[in-house]
Amino acid sequence: MNNIWFASDHHFGHNNILEYCGRPYDTIEEHDDDLIKRHNELVGPDETVYFLGDVTFKKTPDKLYDIIPQLNGSITLIRGNHDYWAKDKKGNKEKALELFPNLVEIVDYKEIRVDKTRLVLMHYPIETWNHRSIHLHGHTHNFNKVSGKGRIHVGVDAHNYYPVHIDEVFKLANGLKRDRE
Repeated sequence: MNNIWFASDHHFGHNNILEYCGRPYDTIEEHDDDLIKRHNELVGPDETVYFLGDVTFKKTPDKLYDIIPQLNGSITLIRGNHDYWAKDKKGNKEKALELFPNLVEIVDYKEIRVDKTRLVLMHYPIETWNHRSIHLHGHTHNFNKVSGKGRIHVGVDAHNYYPVHIDEVFKLANGLKRDRE
């Protein structure tokens, strides 16, 4: 069994996300605590997690000092438009990897294979991608899980503020063409 998880657009510490997305929390602290709790309810310490961007809205990782170490799993961050703290400039990426031992990689784009299926991971939904694969993305904050043929939105807004397991990805993609070796 593959214990691989995907999520996007947590926006930890971002007060305006509560109103912008209609998230059902009174305070950002309540929001952050609940998203951490929901993540850890499903994800085990030794499992793999791909965050597809916008972990926070902050330009520095200060808010994340308290959050990322609490999150279970080995985390790969596919940077989003608000992940300023993890950009390549001024050594931010290297600092972030040093600060958070459970953060194992920071990239802009990634392709992985799971059970002979290729997954294309990027924060933004893209029009076309690697032939006969499934594209996972965030960014849109919509509530539709399947956002186009072969494209699945893994943002927390679409999944009751929980990460998405690989089995759910395959269920949502049922019937889509996928690469077979």
